[in-house]
Amino acid sequence: MLPLLPKASQCRNSFVNGNCLFDSRENVEKGIGKYIESVGELSTSRIFIRPSSGLKPFTGMVFTAKEPYWSSDWFWVHEGTKPEDILLMARPVGHEDRIVAEWRFIAAEGEIITGSQYKKESESDYSPSFEEQALELAKAAAKAYQPDPMYTVDICKNARDKFFVMELNSFSCAGLYGCDVKLVVERAIDIVKKNYHLDNLPGRY
Repeated sequence: MLPLLPKASQCRNSFVNGNCLFDSRENVEKGIGKYIESVGELSTSRIFIRPSSGLKPFTGMVFTAKEPYWSSDWFWVHEGTKPEDILLMARPVGHEDRIVAEWRFIAAEGEIITGSQYKKESESDYSPSFEEQALELAKAAAKAYQPDPMYTVDICKNARDKFFVMELNSFSCAGLYGCDVKLVVERAIDIVKKNYHLDNLPGRY
């Protein structure tokens, strides 16, 4: 069982599900109870689980460790992952902490270059805008943790008007919504040129 990744410690209190645990699918299958005791909801036997891979082999969701719910929901996790694949586990979010707005930011080499709203009150909203608190939290996350030269930082706001890091995703398969595509492409070209010494790539467009 692994604690929250050390590199993300500066944002430890900014994750929407609170503190997280990481462990292999094999270990989770052997004893989900101990994970619920650590970060889940004991009264309901519920726990949020999602893949740690940016490829998203299954959809993150709240699991109930009681039959028949556990077996039917866990089927998709078992089908989409290997025993050694690492899963992320965290507490479920209650109704009072429900998410009311979501934004996507593009991080490049430790800084945020553009962002966009993509959901508001459960409805899609691809407005090329964002709240200042969402931007500041995205900047802190990008500075604290840099798994790739470019990746996405998703920020959410709950019903209590508190902002959290919802998830980080791989850049190559992420939707850009209302982000400034020109800025994204130009920065991606610069990064590729610098890291792979491909000077014959086209420049700005």
